[in-house]
Amino acid sequence: MSDALPDVDLLAAALRADRGDLDTYAKVLVGTLADALPDGVVEVARERSLAERVAGKPGTAKSVRVRLGELDLMLVSGRHGLVATASRSVRGVAISRKEVPLAEWTRLLATELRRMAEESAAARAALGRLLGAE
Repeated sequence: MSDALPDVDLLAAALRADRGDLDTYAKVLVGTLADALPDGVVEVARERSLAERVAGKPGTAKSVRVRLGELDLMLVSGRHGLVATASRSVRGVAISRKEVPLAEWTRLLATELRRMAEESAAARAALGRLLGAE
């Protein structure tokens, strides 16, 4: 990837593309971005059946949480698909929380990731991997 940072719309589209289920989002966020983000930024809650536990499989993702400074983004597997929420906090106290469309959730995530990439070579490299530029 060149030193030029990707457009937020391009990044949001890459995050959204073919990712209608929570397991796929979890794999993308943990697999592609986890090494560029500080520990604890991406959390995945999973549910494992007995067969999955015996086989050593990770189980099915039930929620994905991304904590980016004052922004806390969460995806939860709901009855009718993914439920996306975004909340803002100041000094650890949530000042707003709202359910948002998935497109807005990915745009918020993309905007924050781009901001982080402006400050970090590791985050810039992770975005390159996500967009297939490396």
